Amino acid sequence: MLLWPVQQTRLFTTLEVGWLVGWLNILGQVAGMSSTEFGLSNMIWAAVVVAKDGNYEVTSGKVVGLFVGLLVFHGILVRLGHVRLVELAPS
Repeated sequence: MLLWPVQQTRLFTTLEVGWLVGWLNILGQVAGMSSTEFGLSNMIWAAVVVAKDGNYEVTSGKVVGLFVGLLVFHGILVRLGHVRLVELAPS
């Protein structure tokens, strides 16, 4: 991913282009994960509203709270690693 931008540009040094590509990759990972978690939190609250026949009010605070909770939960799952996740899965 870094080779093509470095070969195509003559305006910047290799270190500057490498830093830019790396920074944009990090931003893409954060934005992708955040948008997925935010969509999931909205879907969960939508399921709650449907289950309660529309008699439940979802506020932005509830959506953001669930969003943060999902980020923390999935961060912990990623941190556990493959071996621990296999131990948690039912056989």
